[in-house]
Amino acid sequence: MKIFRLLLSVVIIFQISGCSDRIDEADCWSLLDNVKSNREAGNIDLAFKEIAEISNCLSSINVQKGMRYYYHLGWLHYENDEFQKAIEAYNMGLQDQPDYAFAFWKRGQAHEALGNIEKSVEDYKSAVRIGQETLPNFEQILIDYPDVKANLEKYVE
Repeated sequence: MKIFRLLLSVVIIFQISGCSDRIDEADCWSLLDNVKSNREAGNIDLAFKEIAEISNCLSSINVQKGMRYYYHLGWLHYENDEFQKAIEAYNMGLQDQPDYAFAFWKRGQAHEALGNIEKSVEDYKSAVRIGQETLPNFEQILIDYPDVKANLEKYVE
């Protein structure tokens, strides 16, 4: 929480002083570990506040959010049982990075939660295809991450 307040203070001070160019993209992303930790701990409201700060910071320096932002936003919506919002966030991220296998995996989970089985299967198959094409360690990922394996294993050829 201290990092969150410090970053917010720095952003406000730089914006007021006209020195926002001193903040770089890495400064904006400094809260991402907190977002992930809070999501994993079930502190979804706090994680949403932190990801909103990332968004505000990126906007203040005119940097596009991209897949990194939308992937984590989608995951938060998924954990909050807001499956349609999760799908919309993954869609936004995939516009920027259409070869991110894990966005297809997570979007497939959201479709599945809504009962859209055909769409979830399409996404799971896309996740496998893209993962095999772009990630040399894709097979190891399936071994190391049982939650990923549970959805994707039956689509691996």
